[in-house]
Amino acid sequence: MNIIQSNADAMRAFVLQVRERELRVCDCSTLRELLIHTAEAARFCAGDRIHIEYNETNPFRRASRIREHQISRITRF
Repeated sequence: MNIIQSNADAMRAFVLQVRERELRVCDCSTLRELLIHTAEAARFCAGDRIHIEYNETNPFRRASRIREHQISRITRF
């Protein structure tokens, strides 16, 4: 079995607003609002819960604007 490790960090967030090429979200763990720059913004709606993988140079300080690496919707049950 091959294990692929990623250098990306991850977060779960709640989409507050969708704009062209960016999402305004609330990070579920810190309750901090962030802007996520992504060409895939139109795939999401306000109210969606999402999982975001992103690259960040400083793991101790999360910027208020980040570029996503991979983003996916968390399905509701």
